Amino acid sequence: MHSCSLGGDLLLGDRVRWFQHRTDSHTNLKHREILTDFGLEGYAVYWICLELVGQQGTKYRLNGSKSWRKALKDITNLSQEKIEKLLLRFGELGLICHKSLQKGDLYIPKMREYSDDYTKRIRTLDKQCSLRIDKIRIDKIILHYIKEKGWEESIKKNPSLQGDIFKRNVKPAKQLLMIANNDEEVIKSITRMTEDYKKKNLSWTLETVIRHYAELTKSKSWLDEFKKET
Repeated sequence: MHSCSLGGDLLLGDRVRWFQHRTDSHTNLKHREILTDFGLEGYAVYWICLELVGQQGTKYRLNGSKSWRKALKDITNLSQEKIEKLLLRFGELGLICHKSLQKGDLYIPKMREYSDDYTKRIRTLDKQCSLRIDKIRIDKIILHYIKEKGWEESIKKNPSLQGDIFKRNVKPAKQLLMIANNDEEVIKSITRMTEDYKKKNLSWTLETVIRHYAELTKSKSWLDEFKKET
């Protein structure tokens, strides 16, 4: 049971530009009844109904005010009588909503099955993209941390050090981004930590920045300085 990609992507909002057409769709018992009663003509009209709802409908429904019956007639060149006969049979078989049809709407709840798998794939891609963006942001924070700690020369001499530093600091860098939700604010807090602890000749880590983040960012002078720089 395979599916054939009919191209496109999911439109913004509730409309669907893409849905699955399974290669064994013609073996579906309800579809077989359409093929038996009306031949390929009936089968084609059913899929055109899906396309119209996907393109122009909202939440798998085409309101009667959109003159979808006329559009169906114009596309298929069939008589209105033949179209109504087909629609009635589609409704009887549950391929479209019979109750909605009586109200003048073309509603195909099963379209959710055709579009949901693709929607899940799109969401997965979005999530992967988000993870990639997060990695870029985290890398930016850690690279700034390396610079402020003065480790760049050591890494040039021993490149493997960078991997170890990144491995140890991914979690705290991510926590800082979650606290601030602003890359530049995190960078500024790390710089401020460097300045403060250098004066006191104390060692520090990103975990130290997390613990003292409120203190590093609470002063009005710091906020004013940050706003000027950004």
